[in-house]
Amino acid sequence: MGKPPKNSNERYMKGKRKGQFKKKSLSEKRIKKALKKAQAEIASTNTTIENNGRELMKRDHLFEQLWCNNCNIPMSLKSSQVKEVVQRGLGRIYRVECVKCPYVKSVTSDTTFGDKGEYFSINAKAAMGMIDIGIGETQFNSLLSAMNISSVSSNLIKRHERIVGPAIEAAAVESCSKYLEVEKRLTEENNDVVEDK
Repeated sequence: MGKPPKNSNERYMKGKRKGQFKKKSLSEKRIKKALKKAQAEIASTNTTIENNGRELMKRDHLFEQLWCNNCNIPMSLKSSQVKEVVQRGLGRIYRVECVKCPYVKSVTSDTTFGDKGEYFSINAKAAMGMIDIGIGETQFNSLLSAMNISSVSSNLIKRHERIVGPAIEAAAVESCSKYLEVEKRLTEENNDVVEDK
């Protein structure tokens, strides 16, 4: 077979496909489709929002970050100082400008984890709570809506369920094996008592 063409409009000039247009491979199409889907998912979970409604935040964590590194003075969360608010589920990233200097600092509403700090602890805790009490995305978002808190996307919930799921399973296995040993010990003690009579 001839050398593959450099772009899709070129034709093969040798071999079985002589004179035919080269079709894009299916894997290339799948990669592009997956890339578009991933970009759309990231765009849907990173949304800039207006400051209306209620927000959940870890107060001490937030206050520790509200300090200007240039001026060495506290920063403010007044609406004039907050330049941008990015929502990631129940967590927020605030871009706050210093009162005195033009320094802008990114401040998170809750602790984060992951290689790049891309996951908020509040989202993982929400996913764990949803699994624990047995509710789904619709019920959880209804609860958030009743409390005037922004809803959470299904993609974000699933992503965090995949993170906390193995931890829950490991805890369940550990708990089962622990209490299996306790039950085994109690059974042996009861058998000893019965044999003594």
